[in-house]
Amino acid sequence: MYVTVCCLESKFQAGNWPQTKTQLKQEIKNILDKSKLHETKMAKKQHPSKEGMTAGWIIHNMMLSGLCVVEGKLLLWYHYKIQEFVGSLPKEIVKEATAAIAKLQPVVLSQQNEVFDSTKSGTSTPSLPKSGTSTPTPTTEHSSTWVIENTDMQIKYVQTKANLKKCLSSNEILNGTGEGLCAIDCEGVPDSLDLIQIATLPQQAGSLITIYVIDCTMIGIELVCNRILPLLQSNHIIKLIHDLHMDMVALSSDGLEGFNCILDTQLAAEDFTGNPFVGMNALLKMFGAPEHPLKNKMQQIMKSNTNVWSKRPLLKSYIEYAGM
Repeated sequence: MYVTVCCLESKFQAGNWPQTKTQLKQEIKNILDKSKLHETKMAKKQHPSKEGMTAGWIIHNMMLSGLCVVEGKLLLWYHYKIQEFVGSLPKEIVKEATAAIAKLQPVVLSQQNEVFDSTKSGTSTPSLPKSGTSTPTPTTEHSSTWVIENTDMQIKYVQTKANLKKCLSSNEILNGTGEGLCAIDCEGVPDSLDLIQIATLPQQAGSLITIYVIDCTMIGIELVCNRILPLLQSNHIIKLIHDLHMDMVALSSDGLEGFNCILDTQLAAEDFTGNPFVGMNALLKMFGAPEHPLKNKMQQIMKSNTNVWSKRPLLKSYIEYAGM
């Protein structure tokens, strides 16, 4: 299993991991065939007459190791566990994996940007209840930017280091060199930091509000925090955060400090109303703004599934919830 997991991680590190067990089984069979791996002799001995049992045995052990789970017909991946798993492997396994990946390299390069289409395999994608937002679908590199229906907001889902670098270089608020205003929120806090959302105002008249949803699980928490530190420390950019204490715990976990010009809108609402428990929807209502359309429904999902933000791929509707 170890070498196969390394090959999968190498091929799909940019995203687009298999979404069903059938797709994953085919990927593993391709890896075994093309790289000539024979790491599952035990499975062959146990089930010598069953074709494809080798791939099935690997999938079974991947699930036992907590690398992925099945919800309905969809595979959900724990990328931080995969990274820990690969990083803890002995040198001899890493050497074997490197040789296998070298044999697969042409396949990796040609298929890395393919999108797995769940409609082709007859599966359906789980979604939030209808809320007026766009149809929830698994996210991919091919759909990293989209406009939220019936709004003046666009989402930029940032899930690779290269994409993060590109976004930072194109927005002076995001990289901390400009002057102005932004809004920040996080998901997975305080126990983890799975997403950071940063909303910036239009850079020119008639353009859209841009919400950068940065995937710390895919890119790495420490790297993301270091890249946005100039923004957090800037004296020229006001950062709006609602109920910031849990977000600050997560952002400070890697030793980051020196944050400036942060306004907690929850504390501001408390000072204005005398109520220490003003939620985001209540605050929006105070100013005559529409409430968050997914807030209550998503809170119910998070109560029943505390790991919702650490699983990949994220649904498009989940990302829109986080961004809005």
